[in-house]
Amino acid sequence: MIITFSKHTGAKDETGLSAIRYLTATSFPKKLPDGRKVFEDRKPVPRILRGNPDLVSRMIASLPFKHRYSSGVLSFAPEDIDLEKFEGRDSALDDMLDRLMREFEDTVFAGIPRHQRPPILWASHSHAGRLELNFLIPRGVYCAPVARQKKRGKTRPCRDEQPSSPALVIKSFNPHPPGEASIELLDAFRDKWNARSGWADPLDASRRRALRLPDHVLKLNRNAERLGKAARDPDPRELLHEIAVGWIRNEEVSDRSELIKALKNRGYEIAREGHDYISLKSKGPHQPGFPEFKTSTRMKGGLWSRQFVSRDYAMELIEASPYKDVGARLDDIDLTDVYEQRLERRKQFNRKKYPAVVEPDPEPLSDWLDFSPTKPVVDCNRPVATACLSVG
Repeated sequence: MIITFSKHTGAKDETGLSAIRYLTATSFPKKLPDGRKVFEDRKPVPRILRGNPDLVSRMIASLPFKHRYSSGVLSFAPEDIDLEKFEGRDSALDDMLDRLMREFEDTVFAGIPRHQRPPILWASHSHAGRLELNFLIPRGVYCAPVARQKKRGKTRPCRDEQPSSPALVIKSFNPHPPGEASIELLDAFRDKWNARSGWADPLDASRRRALRLPDHVLKLNRNAERLGKAARDPDPRELLHEIAVGWIRNEEVSDRSELIKALKNRGYEIAREGHDYISLKSKGPHQPGFPEFKTSTRMKGGLWSRQFVSRDYAMELIEASPYKDVGARLDDIDLTDVYEQRLERRKQFNRKKYPAVVEPDPEPLSDWLDFSPTKPVVDCNRPVATACLSVG
C-alpha cells in the first residue's frame, strides 16, 4: 500500500463537486499521451464506503479558506487485496478496510476528537485491476476560540479562523501539512499496516526502480493501455536511461561518478546532483541516438541516486524481478513504537493549535460525521448536483 495526496485543494472547486465526481462517477474522462481525452467506463463501478457526499460538499462550500479540501488515495498492489472478495462484499475484508480508513482518519486528525472533525468521503476504485481507496477531506475543524491580541479595543480573529458561534470557530486544517514530520508519520502508518497485513512494501529493495518517471507520464501510459489506445512514444528520459544501462552492462560505467562523467562527455550539462536524482540538459547537438533536453530535466531512480556506488548494485536493479518476498525492509523495525511516537508528537501539536470543544448532547456531532448511506448512488454520468449527491 502507498499513500498519495493530490495537488488539488479546491481553490477552483468551491463546493468540492469536481472531486466528488472523480471519486464516484461510473465514467470519467482520461487523458491520452496525444493530449486527447476519452471517457473510460469504470467497471466495477466505484463504491461509496464511508461518508455522505452531500454533507461533505456542504462542508466544503461553507469554508471561507482558499484551500477547501485535501484528497488522495490509499493504493494497493494487485496481489494485496482479493478483488473478487472485495466486490463480493466479504465481511472480514470489509471490516479490515473499515479499520484501515478509521485509523487513517485518526492519524491525520491526531489529537482532534471526532466530534470536531469534518465529514469525510471514501470511495473505492477497482477498475484498473487493483484496489484504490480514495478520500476527500474538507480542510476545516471545529475548535474553541482562542483569545487574540486586541487592536483599538477590538479582538481580531486569527486569519485562518471563521466564527461559527460564540463558543465555536471553524479553523483551517491541513491533514497533510508540509514538512518532514507529516511525511514521517504517514510513512510509519503505511509501514505498520503493510507489515501487519502482508501487503507490498513500496520501499523494499525488490521494488526499487532503476528509473522513476514522473507519475503523470506513467498515468498517461496506463490510461492508453486500459483504453486500448496507442501507447505514447518513449519518453526521452527512458531513451537516456537505456543508454546508461548499456554502459553499465558493457562495464563502461560502474558508479554514479563515472555515469556523470560519461554524460558530460556526450554533451550533457549537469545542472544539479540530488540524493536520488541527477538534473541535466543538453549543451548542444548530440550524436545520433542521444535524446536532447532543451531544459533542465530530472533523471530519478536507483541508477541516478547516490546509492549507485557499484556495478553490482546497478545490475541488481536492472535485473530485479518486479515482485519478490515483501516486507524484508520492515522485519527489524519496531513499527508500532515508531508509529506511536510520531503520532503522539502530532497529537500534542494539534491539541495546542486546535483547542478542544466539549461534545454536544444529546446528539453527538460524530453521529452525523460517521453517517454512511446504505444505498449510495454512484451513477454520476448525470449532472453531479442531482446524481453524485443522492443517497438513500
